Amino acid sequence: MATGCGDGLRPWAHDSVWLVPTPNVTRRLCVLLSTGALLAACHTDEDPGTPDASVCVIAAADLGEALDPACPIRRPPADKLDEALALVGLDRCRLGYSAADWSIFSKKLTQDPYRLPWYDAVHDHAVRAPAFARDLVTRLDEASGSATRLSDALAVAAESFSAHPIGCLAPLPVATQQPLAAAVARVITEAGGVADQAALEADASDVPIELQRTLAEVVLAAAEANAHVASVLAPLSTTEREVLAQVSKLSLTALDGRPDLTDSDVQALLSTRVDLAALAEGAVRLAARLDAVPLRAHAGSSGFSFEQATPIGRIVLRDAAKHEWADDGAAVLVQLDTGGDDHYLGPTGAIDGLADPGGVHHVSVAIDLAGHDDYGYTETSDSEDTGRLPSDAAGRYHSTLPPTQDYGPVSLSETPRQGAARLGYGFLLDLGAEGDAYHSLRMSQGYGAGGVGLLYDAGGDDSYDGEAGVQGAATFGMGLLLDDGGNDVYRAYVQTQGFGYVRGVGLLYDASGSDQYLANTGDPAFGGDPIYLSAQIPGKANDSFAQGAGFGNNGGNDESYMSGGLGVLRDRRGDDTYRAAVYAQASGYWFGTGILADQEGTDHYDGRYYVQGAGAHFALAVFLDEAGDDSYNALFTPTATSIGIGHDFTVAWHIDSGGNDSYRGPGLSLGGGNANGIGVLVNLGGDDVYRSAGEPTLGVGNLSAEVDTWPERQPIATTGVFIDVGGHDVYQLTSNVVRGDDTTWVNNREPPDAGITSEHGAGIDSPGGTVSLP
Repeated sequence: MATGCGDGLRPWAHDSVWLVPTPNVTRRLCVLLSTGALLAACHTDEDPGTPDASVCVIAAADLGEALDPACPIRRPPADKLDEALALVGLDRCRLGYSAADWSIFSKKLTQDPYRLPWYDAVHDHAVRAPAFARDLVTRLDEASGSATRLSDALAVAAESFSAHPIGCLAPLPVATQQPLAAAVARVITEAGGVADQAALEADASDVPIELQRTLAEVVLAAAEANAHVASVLAPLSTTEREVLAQVSKLSLTALDGRPDLTDSDVQALLSTRVDLAALAEGAVRLAARLDAVPLRAHAGSSGFSFEQATPIGRIVLRDAAKHEWADDGAAVLVQLDTGGDDHYLGPTGAIDGLADPGGVHHVSVAIDLAGHDDYGYTETSDSEDTGRLPSDAAGRYHSTLPPTQDYGPVSLSETPRQGAARLGYGFLLDLGAEGDAYHSLRMSQGYGAGGVGLLYDAGGDDSYDGEAGVQGAATFGMGLLLDDGGNDVYRAYVQTQGFGYVRGVGLLYDASGSDQYLANTGDPAFGGDPIYLSAQIPGKANDSFAQGAGFGNNGGNDESYMSGGLGVLRDRRGDDTYRAAVYAQASGYWFGTGILADQEGTDHYDGRYYVQGAGAHFALAVFLDEAGDDSYNALFTPTATSIGIGHDFTVAWHIDSGGNDSYRGPGLSLGGGNANGIGVLVNLGGDDVYRSAGEPTLGVGNLSAEVDTWPERQPIATTGVFIDVGGHDVYQLTSNVVRGDDTTWVNNREPPDAGITSEHGAGIDSPGGTVSLP
């Protein structure tokens, strides 16, 4: 059958911004995201559980588009962006970075092997960035509405590793008679064990036959995925696997075990020898298998249990009664609970390859079909727990230094939980519509390090509590938290809510509801807990790296450069609250990419530094709010460098596409470039209010004194653009630059007699017009 993927481009339109994905992007969308549709098409009418791969044909034409090699962008008709750029002698082609610009840096930096494959093409042609971000979140939206949402969402994330589409999958060998016993026996024998068929059949005798078939499919899918991870890891020694499992310690606080980045063998392992594309493909395949299984049909089923050990983990089935799932330390391949208000204390859908890097257990899948469930852990008291999440056995860090010089009592937990993986796949699926509670410390709630972690919650008013590396976070892998709806609360401190470290894709997707995204700001004046030392606001703020943030390793004195990953937060609907401190709400650091995309609702954003479309040091940040009357920093006083600000070769966009919005910015804010950075603010429609604490602001190119000692950087452009289209707007400023409603201005900071011609700052407030970003 044909998929219809080659039918042409599909415009995306909203108010006065329009976007058409490039044809090669559309083709990629068809191939990767048709996976679920193809799997559905592969099921025959006679037996919806039996695929027939012979009917699966991907028909996608090559829709490649020829672009000018000298300016590989799509050019819409001239609009307000072109008008603003022309004010300072620029155009879309020159909004970015050239090979000559990069030539002043060493090849160690410019050819960093950790960089995500699409990064340079998007970053260096700055007008591509909004289209890239919109295309990505549009495909996530399509995945959310799909019957195969898990595999589709993972496929979108996997693109960052150049993963291949999986196409159709051959049917799993589910037996007609005694399907559960037969599946478990197969897993045991293929793992080198000896199966007791009679005992397996006796244990399964009280399980309804349709539920047996369903669980058999899940068991076989998990075993298939386990074998796939084993094949990916096969070229690595046990020591190398241990190094890979410990990449979590490159970003999270650890007292020991951090990989030695000065070791050339470690660098070779992490930069080229770990096949993250293959690892991602296996996770997509596992999710596709789970998407195709009729799990929800068994919600509320009672009167049975099943538990058997295999060499690659236990298989446990419990009915819809209320259960306590203990933390007994035993490896779990699959656990399924059909309902009831359950309490989970074990890792629950999590895998920790660091516990046994040479072992054979690489996958854990946990599924709960209904009930108000509580996902927690075994708590162990630490004297520094007061006001924080209780510790586990690893305790907290105890420092004798003041909070302006060192970290405070941060968690040292080393246990992944609740849809998390170090070295493998950890999936937790809560398919009930009821509200659930998730609380863990680190590496949890959709976290991947050298692996793929997935937490999916089907709905309800949920609470997610964590500290670090939680709620859609990853390094050298993928971590996804997908929530289908409800008024949810997400609380954490750092590296959370859509966070990607080196070669990591971290993604939080919330489909609907009025949600709260709270990254503890660390400001005691607002009840904050300053335990994650921030260099920008020491002792009074935490580093957040949250709510769409990408983070990399700047190399230090040894120049072990490691480009950052991709962090995405997508909220589809609802009146939402976002709070964080430093590096958050679409922020990047060191070739990292942060995207925050909120589609609609009256939203409130508060942050302090490098927030709301801002970043530093070769990064990429894209902030998109598509509709609603929004407020920016009404609660917190912003400190610096925020709201459409690119610092030091960073490209930053802040786009608000509608509503009556209120902005409060710091001195460097509201569409500006600093030290060879590029920052653009676009606000479309509505009666808006702009307040800034001082200059430079509102469309400004500020080369800054930071480059005075590096004369090669002075000719490289520093660009800031501010555009407001429509509405009656108010500007509350203290400035010598004339700005206001229906006004145009230029704000190049250096006077002409200074000999600096590389500063480009412009602003337009226009009663009408368009901004096109294809």
